[in-house]
Amino acid sequence: MPLDTISTYPARDELRRLNEEIATTATIERDEAQRRFDRMQLPILELDKAKADLTALRAAYDAQIAAWYADDCAGQRPIGPTDDPET
Repeated sequence: MPLDTISTYPARDELRRLNEEIATTATIERDEAQRRFDRMQLPILELDKAKADLTALRAAYDAQIAAWYADDCAGQRPIGPTDDPET
């Protein structure tokens, strides 16, 4: 009896079908879990970007302050990245 004649073995056909169903279900569940993870990561990524932006602004401000001090504090003090320019 040849082993490659799968159609003569209904149990193997059923096993193959079940394996495909499990693989499909697992893929769908994995994709949904990844979407949830990505959605939860978005605020963290935005916060990290905001922190990096603030760090860059503070570095630029520090450079402006250093230049202002080097110029004997001529003119108005540079406005800081977290200062309100209206006040």
